[in-house]
Amino acid sequence: MKPKKMLCLAVLAICMLAGCSNKETEKNVIIITATPTPTTAVTVTPDVTPGITPSATPVATAVPEKIDPSDIPDWREMLELMGTGWNLGNTLDAIDCKWLSDEMEYETGWQGVKVKTTKKMIDTVAAAGFKTVRIPVSWHDHVTRIDSGECTVTYKISEKWMKRVREVVDYCIEDGLFVILNIHHDDGGSMFVYPDAEHEEASMAYLVSVWEQIAKEFGDYDHHLIFETLNEPRLTGANEWNPWTADAQRAQDYINRYNQAAVYTIRSAEGAYNLYRYIGCPGYDASPDSIDRIKVPKDPSGIEGRIMISVHAYTPYNFATAQITSFDASVKRDVDRVFKDINDKLISKNIPAYMGEWGVYTVDKNYDARMKYVEYYISSARNLRDGSGNIIKMPTIIWDNGSYGNPGENYGLLDRKNNKWHEEEYIKAIINAE
Repeated sequence: MKPKKMLCLAVLAICMLAGCSNKETEKNVIIITATPTPTTAVTVTPDVTPGITPSATPVATAVPEKIDPSDIPDWREMLELMGTGWNLGNTLDAIDCKWLSDEMEYETGWQGVKVKTTKKMIDTVAAAGFKTVRIPVSWHDHVTRIDSGECTVTYKISEKWMKRVREVVDYCIEDGLFVILNIHHDDGGSMFVYPDAEHEEASMAYLVSVWEQIAKEFGDYDHHLIFETLNEPRLTGANEWNPWTADAQRAQDYINRYNQAAVYTIRSAEGAYNLYRYIGCPGYDASPDSIDRIKVPKDPSGIEGRIMISVHAYTPYNFATAQITSFDASVKRDVDRVFKDINDKLISKNIPAYMGEWGVYTVDKNYDARMKYVEYYISSARNLRDGSGNIIKMPTIIWDNGSYGNPGENYGLLDRKNNKWHEEEYIKAIINAE
């Protein structure tokens, strides 16, 4: 590692863990816009020992006496309480909408129907029986980069955007729902969070800066709010969705370090609950095929299970995308394999996990197969076993991108314009699955 890079990373780690802030004036302000992505996967050779984490000890904000960490459910109970969930997809996670002049219009930038999220919409989700709402949020179109000299780069989140994110979170909290709030498409390009040696320093700066602000903003929200460090970190470009390649496996070492940095940042941030709240961390692509290479971050909370692993499994892929429309033994085998891996590599080792995304294209020709599939998928997730043999009910948060009856990715469930479900019986099947 070059001396300059070592110095920058050391300064970054110290500032991150000691709560440093940039006190200089904003001399060079650059508004972040669209991000180019690599056209090929990047071959990396980590020049640090895999799994290395910052050496400094995070300084946690003092917690008021009224907060007793034992009042927060342990991970086994927490997973059961999170239950079946729903994703507010293709909404606050929309990115690089160059045709929009107002950042506040991004919320509908990827929606065919220009309908912003409302409290009534979330009321409908809660009334159906969903217990968790995952709110994917992309931040890079809503930050100002501030470069105040060597090793001093911060990313100031727009106050208007943060306020809107908080408003949507509050819709859910007011309905008694659990919320998963994350950094979403910021991990899909080389300018923000990218898992290789060339981008490590810049990725750390972005990740730490953004999580410092998010954690501070929501620091007094209780355990109903879960932070998810990243979405599907990967080497964007050719073969990016293959977690078995040598490049992807080396990239996992960087993802492990990014997860650790985010955990330290959240635990050190202002806010009564940040030392104790649950944090979700993904592996490469958030794939179930990468979980055996995830290094669970060290947790300053000292409480077992407060770090959860986020997994995504649209499985089997040709069924999830309606290329095959029969629910047969081969589909069952693939679902069985996924949950056996999760159980063997995580749950049985007392490492909590949740299914942050899954789903099937909602098209007419696969309706009957979907009805059978969701019952089988969810029941498989809700019958895992921890290290003591206790039944663990793993949460499943289904993906809804708002698209129904259109060409392309039809994961739509909620008719957002009319605030009703496209297929009432299908939603009941999802909620009632055991």
